[in-house]
Amino acid sequence: LKQTPPESHMAGQLAGLPCLRAGVALGSGSEAVQSHWPVGSDGVLETQLRRLLDIHGTSEAQARTLSDEASGAAVRELLLPCLAAERAAPFAEMQALTIIVRLLAVPSGDLSGDTVAVVAPACQEAEPRAEGVRSQLRTERVLLAVHDLLWRHLERFEAGEEPYLRLEGLRALRLLVTASTLTVGCASVPSAWWARGELSFLVAGELPRRLVELFARLLQGVGNTMGCRPRNAALGGLWSLAILSPYNRTRMLQSGITAVATATLRDQVFAPPPPEEQTLLVTCGLLVVLAGGRRSQERCAVDLGALEDVVEMLQRHKSHCKVVCSGFILLGVLLRDGIASAQLASSAKALGIISAARERWLEQVENALASCAYKVRPVVHELLGIPLPPGVPRPFVETPEYLASQRRLGSLERLEPLLEPLPCSSRARVRAASLRHAAGVAVGVPPCARSLPLRAGRA
Repeated sequence: LKQTPPESHMAGQLAGLPCLRAGVALGSGSEAVQSHWPVGSDGVLETQLRRLLDIHGTSEAQARTLSDEASGAAVRELLLPCLAAERAAPFAEMQALTIIVRLLAVPSGDLSGDTVAVVAPACQEAEPRAEGVRSQLRTERVLLAVHDLLWRHLERFEAGEEPYLRLEGLRALRLLVTASTLTVGCASVPSAWWARGELSFLVAGELPRRLVELFARLLQGVGNTMGCRPRNAALGGLWSLAILSPYNRTRMLQSGITAVATATLRDQVFAPPPPEEQTLLVTCGLLVVLAGGRRSQERCAVDLGALEDVVEMLQRHKSHCKVVCSGFILLGVLLRDGIASAQLASSAKALGIISAARERWLEQVENALASCAYKVRPVVHELLGIPLPPGVPRPFVETPEYLASQRRLGSLERLEPLLEPLPCSSRARVRAASLRHAAGVAVGVPPCARSLPLRAGRA
């Protein structure tokens, strides 16, 4: 620097530096030299995307401006070769994943992508423009590219190598299949896909099965490493897939995801304080969605000891408001099972723990249960000591159990003409057996349908 060459020669040397071509300033004090080299549109876009990789952090305003004003199709076509690890790609795999996370995590306010779940209804992302960056990134091509990237490095991940690449890949994959944040007890995902009708490839078929398998494989080796962030991202992705369709929930039951989620909840409950709040929220949210579907999922969660783990969580972490609210939502879903509610009603110690946690956060717990999209029986409110919202009719959710009970009741009505030739005793026995079969699923059945077998029995 002391032997300064001529100014024109120095300017020519500085213009060729890669760091200045990326828009980085060099110099001492207030004097700095920046590059203003003439580039095409791809070069300008590449420069803007490189600013998201700043080592000192990316500002939210800068990421929001880029996600709103940049061409979504151009960003997608620029990142796809990077995810495929092509030789002439402008970014490395790690950099491409980081850019995807920064752009998709803008609505949540956490550009790192680590905020997965909330309890209170959060501000939901508005539908982006047709050419918006987020809407163009949430496509099947980008999702398959990230999926293939993780599969290529799966053996290295299982061997304990490249933990940061695994973390960024899980973050990007979770943000691609869901909205930025998930709400415990929410039955739908606020995403641009719902308005644009582009959810068909994640509802059923080969791709969601492969995603469930990938998340299950990655969950086996993450453990509590890196502050449970990889585990939270994987569980959040499974949560989003479980919300989308009953097919995905069935695949998770067959893959043992319910057992993994219950074991994760138990590990976090009995871990030394302070608790990992995000892990507890994500695990409770996933179990709420799984147990809120078919009765087999609900019975499986109860048999695995989820009810006892939730009561223990309320005792150990009753000073954490979000954890207590998510625990009460999970209790409300699990106690729809008759055996579980009978077990809890017979335990004075468990009822005392629930009462102590409820009295500490009474208003927050009532609001959380009132905003829950899954039907909670009135007997559960009485058991938990929480009154029903006065004068507010609860929204009815057509659960798979309700639809199955409606089909059974319809078949019972078609059975009546066939019973006429039978003797009275045989007719009564067949009708009683059919009524018991039709009323076997009481979860989610409205009062009009529940009273039908009683009226038929009296008749």
